Amino acid sequence: MICRKRRLETWLRQGKGDMLRQGKGDMAAAGQRRYGCGRTKEIWLRQGKGDMAAAGQRRYAAARQRRYAAAGKMKEGSAGVADGGAAGKAGEKMAIRVEHLNYIYGEGTAFEQYALKDVSVSIEDGQFVGLIGHTGSGKSTLTQHLNGLLRASSGQIYYREENIYAEGYDMKALRSKVGLVFQYPEHQLFEVDVFSDVCFGPKNLGLSKDEIEERAKDALAQVGMGEGFYRKSPFELSGGQKRRVAIAGVLAMHPEVLILDEPTAGLDPRGRDEILDEISALHREKKMTIILVSHSMEDMARYADRILVMSHGEKVFDDTPKNVFRHYQELEKMGLAAPQITYVVHELKAQGVDIADDLTTVEEARDGILAALERV
Repeated sequence: MICRKRRLETWLRQGKGDMLRQGKGDMAAAGQRRYGCGRTKEIWLRQGKGDMAAAGQRRYAAARQRRYAAAGKMKEGSAGVADGGAAGKAGEKMAIRVEHLNYIYGEGTAFEQYALKDVSVSIEDGQFVGLIGHTGSGKSTLTQHLNGLLRASSGQIYYREENIYAEGYDMKALRSKVGLVFQYPEHQLFEVDVFSDVCFGPKNLGLSKDEIEERAKDALAQVGMGEGFYRKSPFELSGGQKRRVAIAGVLAMHPEVLILDEPTAGLDPRGRDEILDEISALHREKKMTIILVSHSMEDMARYADRILVMSHGEKVFDDTPKNVFRHYQELEKMGLAAPQITYVVHELKAQGVDIADDLTTVEEARDGILAALERV
């Protein structure tokens, strides 16, 4: 027993224990490298004033189209839209139910390819669901089906037990209840200042000016944006601030479900944690249903109640973080990984340390190691 204790103490001194103290730093750095290309658009916005004259109108139109979608007011001719009908009933336990969903790119052509293949999933009210998968696995495609931005090739989606593909279903009402924040906020911002941008969605609900402004102020306060930001151009803001404004624009719609597609991509560790803590507070304090798309396994382990794993358009795992990350070797074959702590714990067990193998966060690992030390 003394030898085992010494091995554990030596192991911690040698530097592997640094992973416990550093927590999520390496994954954040990897995320920045992976999504650094997204920063080029922000540089373009700051430096390319000459190009803005030619390209600005195209960006404005594209951003406005996305905001119309988020606000539930798609322009005529947009794909996958059905208007009219009744909204879902409030108070149902099941928020979203997906049955045998398929989505095919280039259907009926030589280039036909499944983006989603027979996906079925149910999401209850108040859950915090993580959605992970390699690039091209179908994560973003699935989220864009949930509020009707894309229409499935086959299969059904139910919001509060009403089929969103039923004739006469009110897509505008759906999009006001299922809010979607896109991966890059510059795709979703276009107004002259921050306050006007956040007011855009509520304006399309036919609300009074006072209520629109009240909603905008409340939404900006929820993401930590004070009055000093109201009259700033969205394109003068940092990446993290743009994310906050984009989230506030959706929150001003008072959604019941909030979908966030890589909301922390390209942010530094501090900015990432601030955004995720604010999202977690919305879930905890307002009982809002959250669907978070991310490549950070540490974030999933820390925040999500449940994780869906996508691979090549199919749902592979659907379970609690602890149970999903038990399959870390299978995740690696899909181009994914488990939290770093998972590897630390398994190496400790290989060294003969009596510690649980389902620890996924720094705090859990710390407590498990201290308990193991007390037992030897």
